[in-house]
Amino acid sequence: PHTASIIEDIAFSGEILGDALTDVRELLVRTGYADAVMWGHLLDGNVHFTVFPDINSPDGVDKYARFMHELANLVAVKHNGSLKAEHGTGRNMAPFVEKEWGTEIYGLMKRIKSAFDPNHILNPGVIINDDKDVFIKNLKNIPDANPLIDKCIECGFCEVTCPSKELTFTPRQRIVAYRRLTELADSRFDKKLRERWAGEMAYEFNETCATDGLCAIACPVNIDTGSLVKELRWKENGKFANRVASSMANNMASATSLIRGLLKIPHFIAKIIGYNP
Repeated sequence: PHTASIIEDIAFSGEILGDALTDVRELLVRTGYADAVMWGHLLDGNVHFTVFPDINSPDGVDKYARFMHELANLVAVKHNGSLKAEHGTGRNMAPFVEKEWGTEIYGLMKRIKSAFDPNHILNPGVIINDDKDVFIKNLKNIPDANPLIDKCIECGFCEVTCPSKELTFTPRQRIVAYRRLTELADSRFDKKLRERWAGEMAYEFNETCATDGLCAIACPVNIDTGSLVKELRWKENGKFANRVASSMANNMASATSLIRGLLKIPHFIAKIIGYNP
């Protein structure tokens, strides 16, 4: 819970790749990210890694900031590597571009950027950014919402399997929406706003979820968003309706026979009074 999934890719020359990877792994362990995942394309010196920082707490953000500063020094200064291998720079790495390329070349980059984009409206701050703390700003909190979904890192792997993905919400979107509603339940916020949002999202969030569990198959941590929806439906339906539903589910053969018998009643009445009005 509370952790984000941040993926980066770095690169080193082949002759120092082994030593560099050892240093990166040592840095991950020393800075508290021993659970990080590393993989890559070693023939190209391309290394990917995923870390899971706690972005809800100031200590977690500070810890991540220290890691990124040390990583930039390790890659760009110690091993003369590249802070980006094959993916875009992004705001997470933008503050360290100058460290990799030096003040003179970075200044040239800024002049080229200004020449083509004088108003700085094209992807502002994504590569050229003078705010050295931009990578730890505007982080989205991940609140405790429900144990069924608290492990979700919102990666979106579940979305391709969801029957409602082209109709309303995907499992990831349902989790994001529910987390937001959980935040709005806090006394600091207007409860009427939460009620309005919950009402407006009822169709997208609740009524169109098939609760078939397909999302859990694709999820790296086996989250079944349908279980959350079932739990919420159970709470909304009331005790009497849930008792009736449970009784029918536990006695399906008898319930089916009863319904079949009830459906014969209109036919029996019609035989007596006739089918035509």
